[in-house]
Amino acid sequence: MKLKKIIGISLIASLGVLASCSNNTDTKTNELTTTTKVNTTTKVVTTTASTTTTTYETPSIPYEDLVIPGFKIQLENLDTNEIMLDMYQTVVPEEEACDIDLRNLDLGGWRITRIGFRCFVDSYFKNIYLPETLERIDSQAFYNCNINGTLYLSDNLITLENTFVGCNYIDNIYVSPDSKNFKMSNGMLYSKNKKILYYALPNNLGDIEVSNECESILSNAFINNKCQSITLGDNISKIDSNAFANLTNLRYINISSSNTKFKVLDNVLYDAKFENLLLAANDPNISEFKLDSRTRAIFPNAFYNNKYIKKLTLNKNNIRVYDSAFKNSALEEIDLSSSNLVSIGENAFENSNIKNIDLNGVKEIGYEAFKNCINLESILMPSSLVFTNNYLFNQCVNLNTLIIDSKYYAEKENDLDFIKNYVEVIYVLDTITPSGIVNSNFTLQDESDREGYNKYIRNE
Repeated sequence: MKLKKIIGISLIASLGVLASCSNNTDTKTNELTTTTKVNTTTKVVTTTASTTTTTYETPSIPYEDLVIPGFKIQLENLDTNEIMLDMYQTVVPEEEACDIDLRNLDLGGWRITRIGFRCFVDSYFKNIYLPETLERIDSQAFYNCNINGTLYLSDNLITLENTFVGCNYIDNIYVSPDSKNFKMSNGMLYSKNKKILYYALPNNLGDIEVSNECESILSNAFINNKCQSITLGDNISKIDSNAFANLTNLRYINISSSNTKFKVLDNVLYDAKFENLLLAANDPNISEFKLDSRTRAIFPNAFYNNKYIKKLTLNKNNIRVYDSAFKNSALEEIDLSSSNLVSIGENAFENSNIKNIDLNGVKEIGYEAFKNCINLESILMPSSLVFTNNYLFNQCVNLNTLIIDSKYYAEKENDLDFIKNYVEVIYVLDTITPSGIVNSNFTLQDESDREGYNKYIRNE
């Protein structure tokens, strides 16, 4: 296919008007490409179900010559003339926000049936009109996208796959009464029978009451929501672990007393057995939080962006803290005096105010678990540690002392940037050879001021 340079985003006359944007100079690429060559000399495909026969005609425009300005195109299904919009190629700044209209395009027999991963990433739009042939929208299709108008869904849409994760803002979603699989109600996108909640529009500044018919809340359904309270009904039986993230304004969580799967205690949402903590409200009246004695896990995003809780006391159980659980929080201190913290997820304490944490007993630590914790000054990597990811302490600019009891961590070549840029002193248990973690920037001292440890200091 001949490469075509993007110059604005107006369609050629044969395709009608696609978008009403100004020309954009900040582009992800200056070329439209289709990466897959296909044989377009296919036979007409006919499918028969009962008495209904559908015939797909051979497209008049070969796939490799098909152009929809602004988009990268991929083949979805040759036999049924299906294509996917893979990527919108032009970054649209806020001042040039525009409409995108994908209805009624003359595509020479091809049909847009799928919107791909991060298709509308990094841009501002007004209204987006999706084609009526659309059947599927992939994960993160609107990642880092702002829609300051309405997103019009296809009546034939079948599948949404975590579509709105990372989406900064959508003013409205329109679903017509003729939609086969979806329904909008009180600013929330449900399945047609309202048993599944896919997404709640983030611009609700008041109270959200989930339909009593709803049984399942999917991942990222409430991401970036501005609501002050959430009320859950009798029939909620499944809440995905990433259903809630960045609910900065949330003050109250309520649930029907008849619900048998989840409970709320002191403005905190748990499963019915109180073993899993799903979400804590951003309550200005709570600065210290003591984990319920029955709880064993703190779920992803549970305290994400919580600006009030500064001290957390864990219980006597083996506790697991999952991904981003305390990300961007005001948390300063964790009391582990009568607890075992056994695993810490990715970005669990990123950008929090944590000052110190006793990691004794911890077996696993995820990627960038303590990233940008600028109040950390020293930390001990315990002998219990058997797995870590890289860059645990990325951008921890005041972390100047590292104490290593873990043979696994000592031998693993990770966090080298952190060690090179910040750490002044490394203590390593004298029974361990630090083959990976200590590099040429450090010199072993003849004597150590910490008994049982070899001391390494940064070269001047």
